[in-house]
Amino acid sequence: MEIEHEEYYTLFSNEFGSPRTALFTGSRVCGVLFFEGFDAVGTEGAGGPAGLVANAWEFRRILEPGVYHDSWRQGPWHAGQPGAWEGTGFLAGLDGVPPFAEGNFVEWIILPPVAGQSAGQAFSAWVRGNSTSTFPIAGSVQVRYSPTGGTSTGATTASLGDFTQLLDENSNGSLNQWEELQANIPGNGRIAIRWVGNLAFSFSGTSVNLLIDSLTISNDSATPPLPQPGETIHWTTALSPIHLISQQVVPAGGTLIIDAGVQVFFDFNTPTFGGPEIHVAGGALRLEGTATAPVLLRRGINTTRVPGVGVGSNLLETVGNSGTVYAVHVDSDVSIGAGQSALLTVRDRTFSRATPIDWFSDTDSQWQTPGVSAHQATLVLENCNFHNAIAEINDSLITVSGCDFDNSRLHVVRFPIAQTVAIDGNNFRNSNVVAPFELDGYDAHLGPNNVFTNNFAPISLRGGGLTPDSVVPAIGNEYNRIFFTGSANGEIVGPLHLPPMSVPYRQWAGITMGQQFDGRINYMPGTIVEMDPGTYVSSLGPARAEVRGTPEAPVQFLQAVPGERWITFQTSNNPPLIIRNAIFDGGEFGVGGVDTKFTVHDCAFTNNIEGVRSGDYCGANISKSRFSNNAIGIHAIWGGGQGAGAEGVFYEHGRFEQ
Repeated sequence: MEIEHEEYYTLFSNEFGSPRTALFTGSRVCGVLFFEGFDAVGTEGAGGPAGLVANAWEFRRILEPGVYHDSWRQGPWHAGQPGAWEGTGFLAGLDGVPPFAEGNFVEWIILPPVAGQSAGQAFSAWVRGNSTSTFPIAGSVQVRYSPTGGTSTGATTASLGDFTQLLDENSNGSLNQWEELQANIPGNGRIAIRWVGNLAFSFSGTSVNLLIDSLTISNDSATPPLPQPGETIHWTTALSPIHLISQQVVPAGGTLIIDAGVQVFFDFNTPTFGGPEIHVAGGALRLEGTATAPVLLRRGINTTRVPGVGVGSNLLETVGNSGTVYAVHVDSDVSIGAGQSALLTVRDRTFSRATPIDWFSDTDSQWQTPGVSAHQATLVLENCNFHNAIAEINDSLITVSGCDFDNSRLHVVRFPIAQTVAIDGNNFRNSNVVAPFELDGYDAHLGPNNVFTNNFAPISLRGGGLTPDSVVPAIGNEYNRIFFTGSANGEIVGPLHLPPMSVPYRQWAGITMGQQFDGRINYMPGTIVEMDPGTYVSSLGPARAEVRGTPEAPVQFLQAVPGERWITFQTSNNPPLIIRNAIFDGGEFGVGGVDTKFTVHDCAFTNNIEGVRSGDYCGANISKSRFSNNAIGIHAIWGGGQGAGAEGVFYEHGRFEQ
């Protein structure tokens, strides 16, 4: 039926329920098969409210000893009760236990047979607890389906009887606002609401409430259609708001376009490792918002972790068929991610949540924080806003420009992708606990137009480095330093460079470069490294730490905390290593080595316990170097190798021992 202008239309009425009335303006009425507004349910009775029982509703319960049920009744029934979701009333039930008791309960509400019910139709009902946390919903409210049409519910609190299929569930322990249960109906079988929970022991007794309102079965599906291969489907504002209750898959060759102004609520989570809630598997997803009408993606009240939109996979068989996502002008508190071989373009998108991130909790940062992620993909990230959110980029080709990171983090993990990433024109601010940009592996290019203000520190390099043309501001943060250490287990991932910047590097943890990641650090002329107490650089096997300063611009290793010693810069089992034009100040053993040969040329060693230590099976050639205020200048602790040889070496307040 087409409604012209502004008219009222009665969707459904019966003897005991008042009509459901909606105001339409030039819109088409949905095909409503069944509606109960619970505005007049009839008198209370042992089998349920008389008005509902007369219309073939069934009410059953299984209560453990000590648990009592207060009859289903018309709500609200006293002052202080919450208002209805719609209309004037709702269905209300209460279960409880007396003081010093506890027990489980199950309440069943079985709907009448619905003429014309079939697969693809939509079920909707609104539920909540009472108005305060003292009287919450407890346990789980489920929508269940009996494929056979049978109405057996079993004999125990764990029984399901004929209602074997779960359509939707709200397992929030306490609901103090109206929330929607929504499901696609599989066929013409019977539908029931199952309320199951536990009443905990207390000294004063415990009671819990369930309120139900506006139950509808309609011809509309609960979620809009998805494209088939070769097909393009639009989710339009006429369908908005859209509530997703199951995983949506965009297949290869299909295109899903979410139009400007559409709201999408993710009212469920897929099982862990079950993939994203919207999965683009070879097709294309386009979120085409505008500045004045962005696409809104929202986390549902019942999701235990942040839902996500994902494209591609980490599985090799998806290479070349992983799909694309294009998102522009999107306001979101859900995540978006890309897997292997996928193309992800994100522009003018907001990722945000209200509460600050608990940076000390992996659970919070991984499961509760919205953001963007990419793994072995290609990512373009432009003009996006991150507020209490994270961009996590793994082994991908990326550009990041024009983005605002407010108490947020851009984390780039790169192994074995060695192509330099470009990051410019971004605003990093208000990250008081961690650095807002963190790099693991290889080099990144930081352009001249990034702004870092009010952060703990601007940058954290964990096994990564910077290109010589990078720019890091000298002021604006609590620590105007580039924090530097290895990645996992102190490793260096791939070759990296530490060029001189306007601020020093600060090494805050020990580094051990091993044999599996091709670890190489190139300390460039003029670089200053402040070494925290107890830190060191140790290179094993083929790993190398190359120090190549110049007379005009030596590399400097200094104490980060005056009077607190760092340990050593040492090498083991390496190809011949040359250290040129460097200053080592305030360490325990400035330079050391075992099982290898190294050369120290034109360096200065000051205020160390030992300037140079040549260890077991080690050879050290020292030339044109100055030793000042060291307890021992050069120390060869065992002559099993070539020992230590010195030429053109000047000692001041130190000695040479071999």
